[in-house]
Amino acid sequence: MCLPVTSDYNQVYRLADPEALTAFMLKQAVQINRDKGSNEMKESLSSRCAQFLATYREKCSEGAPLGQLILPESLKLMPLYVNSILKNDAVSGGSEMTVDDKVWQMELIRGMRTEDVMPLIYPRVMPVSDLQINESEEMKELPKPVRASFDFLDNSKAYIIDNGVLLFVWVGSACPQTWVQDVFGVGAANQIDTESGIIPEKDNAHSRALRRIIQLLPRGIRQRKTFVVVEKGGLEGWMKKFLVEDKSGAANTSYVDYLVDIHRKIRDLIS
Repeated sequence: MCLPVTSDYNQVYRLADPEALTAFMLKQAVQINRDKGSNEMKESLSSRCAQFLATYREKCSEGAPLGQLILPESLKLMPLYVNSILKNDAVSGGSEMTVDDKVWQMELIRGMRTEDVMPLIYPRVMPVSDLQINESEEMKELPKPVRASFDFLDNSKAYIIDNGVLLFVWVGSACPQTWVQDVFGVGAANQIDTESGIIPEKDNAHSRALRRIIQLLPRGIRQRKTFVVVEKGGLEGWMKKFLVEDKSGAANTSYVDYLVDIHRKIRDLIS
């Protein structure tokens, strides 16, 4: 094995791989949680995140004001990813999960490739109800994603939410009747069959677009289980864990709140 080394901190941070680091920290979280418990796991990951961000601040941007949060470009999303790790069912799942489900998730993560870890930690959320494919057309790329937060969901649209293991088609309560009719063959969103998890194959532009998007999703660690979810006066509680930027329970903070906490830890380490 040949590993390059350098004494230049700017070089270290410029070449840092956030996805590899996230995959490593997720697997480490599972191990620490199993060996030492949830509290020590959360403190260990948050401290490590604050430490490598504080080191960047100390070595690469010494002149900046202490109250200013400065993150390396390569690792600027690490607080988001670490907070998402802390919410993952494999380390934070409580009484709502069976022991079998939790152990299955733990073992799934231990063998995951980096490219499979990222959507599990930060799911893809993509609007789909505005897209159409006519018979002579072809779609080669996925639509541009939105942030994984309820604030970025519009109830007049439908979205795909994909974490590589589970796939949700979320239909807003005010989604256009024409799209609902074209895709599901019913006259209103509240008439959609949400039990079967099947996307009907229909010969129209909206149906072709939705099915093509699902085909274009990167291959996951296993065959995805599909759920169709229709909005009913807000977001269902169990689904909040897939919108990882939001607060999803008493013990889980939002991304914004976690970023404030990491900034405080960085200031404490520097001062």
